[in-house]
Formats: sequence, C-alpha cells, structure tokens
Amino acid sequence: MSLGQYSFALTFFLLVLGYWSFRKIQWLDKPHLYGYQRLPVPYGLGIVFFLNFLLLAVFFLEIDPKLLALIIAAGVLTLTSFIDDRIKLSPLLRLAVQFGCAALVVLAGISVPAITNPFGDPLVLDSWQWTFSFGNVELVLIPLAQIVALLWIVFVINAMNWLDGAPGIVSGISTIACMVIYLLATMSDLHVIDQSTLSNLAIITGASAFAFLFFDFPTPKVLMGDSGTMFLGLMIAVMAIFSGGKFATAFIVLAIPILDAAWTIVRRILKKQSPWKGDFQHFHHELLHAGLSERQVNLFYFAVSLSFGYAALYLHSMGKLIAIGVLFALMVGIRSWLMLRRKKMANG
Repeated sequence: MSLGQYSFALTFFLLVLGYWSFRKIQWLDKPHLYGYQRLPVPYGLGIVFFLNFLLLAVFFLEIDPKLLALIIAAGVLTLTSFIDDRIKLSPLLRLAVQFGCAALVVLAGISVPAITNPFGDPLVLDSWQWTFSFGNVELVLIPLAQIVALLWIVFVINAMNWLDGAPGIVSGISTIACMVIYLLATMSDLHVIDQSTLSNLAIITGASAFAFLFFDFPTPKVLMGDSGTMFLGLMIAVMAIFSGGKFATAFIVLAIPILDAAWTIVRRILKKQSPWKGDFQHFHHELLHAGLSERQVNLFYFAVSLSFGYAALYLHSMGKLIAIGVLFALMVGIRSWLMLRRKKMANG
C-alpha cells in the first residue's frame, strides 16, 4: 500500500470507530441550535486527523526538528480545539494557543524567506537575522520572515475554521488544496530544495481529508468540529511555506475562504465587534440564505478551488496575481448581487 492508501484506510477505520464510540457516550452536536431539522450526529471527530497524522509520521517519516515541532503544535492545537468542541473556551485563550503553536513551528525553521514580486525582484524577508547560542542549541531569529509566517498560519487556521458552515466544505477544500500542493511539490523541474517531506505531508493530510468527505458529504454522518478545521488549517498553512514557495498557489486554492475571512475581520471591526466573535454572515451563509442548497454551495466552492488551483500549477507570478484579482472580483460581484437580491425581497 502507498502512504496515501494507508492514510485513507486508517482515517476511515478511525472514523468508523469514532462514530460508534461518540454515539455511545453521546458526544453529539445540537442541530436545533443552528436551525437544522435533522438528528444529532457525532461531533468533534476531527481529532482523527491528528491521530492519523501522528501514527503515519512516526512509522513512515523521518522526524527532524521541523516535523517534530509541527507534530507538537498540531497536537496542542487539536487537543485544545477538541476540548472547545465539548466545553466552549474563551476566544482569547484559543487565539493565544493558535499563536503559540504557530510560533513553535516558525521558531523550528518554517518561515517565509521571500515573497515573489510579479513586477520585479522578490521581496526578501530573511536578510535581517540574529543567531543566539545556548550551549549546543542555536536559535535563529528572522523577524520579518517569521512574523509573516506567524500571521499567515494563524490567519489560515481561522479562515478554515470559519469556512465550516456546510457539511463537507472543509474536507473537500482541504482535499483539493493538499492535492494541488502535492502536485506542485512533485514537479521536479521547479525545485532545487528536496520536497519529499512536503509531498508526504500533503498526501497524508489530503487522503485523510478525502476519507472524511465520505462521512460528511452530502449528508453528514459525523462532524469534524474545531479540532478538525483548525488541524487542517494549520497543516495547509504550514505546507504552503514548507521547503519553498507554495504561498501564492495555496492562496489561490483557498482564495474564497481567505478573502471571506479578511472581509469578516474588517466587517466586524467596522461594526465595533470582536473579530473573533462568531456569526452567520460568511460567504457560504449568504449563498445558503439566497436559496442554494448545502450541496450546491459545496460544489460551487469545489469547482472554483479545483479549477483555479489546477491553473495555478502552470501560472507564473503575474498570472497568479491576475487569478487572485479575478477571484476577488467574482466574490465582490456575487456579494453585490446577493445584497441587491435581499433589498428587492425586503421591498416586496
């Protein structure tokens, strides 16, 4: 069996086991609180993503400092989110944990050394750095590169969490994102840095997300909860900056949730609300309110991410910038149409 097959099979087994276990101990969601007319289903089974990742990493991957830091960060983030799925924790505590986990990964050496500039030379972020020695241990601080990586990781974690508004949407988008990152990592003519660890991370995470898709789309049999969305957000964010530049490609694949998350933060700040306070005004919620079914919303997201993600594999910097602009215009256009539609409905 290949690594991807192991990941799919192990995740599937853990989900079946979790389905019956969570039902027995009544760890179920509360659909009536969100207006859903269905029976409760096991909730918080996103923890299987981390268990699958941990087992496969231990048995199949070479554990270096970067991977060890990622395993620890993913474990802490998943455990905190799993607890939050059971008893709601403070948003500030959750945000602090996100920054702490992201900082651990960044200090282990995963950062953004440069950002491609379609108009000229790359924007170099790692030219300014300090090295501190503590016995046999060296700590390298690269302020600009590490701050950009830190903010990127925390932002993507929350973007994926806020995306979780229709069953299957997070597992489907994550599958596509991992597939695109895997294909980009295995295009040997593009790289001078070894991409084997990245391709393994992508196939493990992608196959696991794909297995979960069978359980929550189109009819949810289980829900991943924050323990799943935040794990997937962390993994995709880290893979986008692991071993070189996948930053722009990942941005394009996740463009809708990323742009929606950015708009959500701005909207809440303008309304003098906490940026982390939940609501039902995300882009997928607006599509649902406009009359689209959950399946139609999912298929729309999947189609956009898959088509633009595939195109991004062959686009250069300027082409990727244009693709991001097209996606931005698409979202603005659809939001404007939805606003006009609501006004017409309000006026009779």
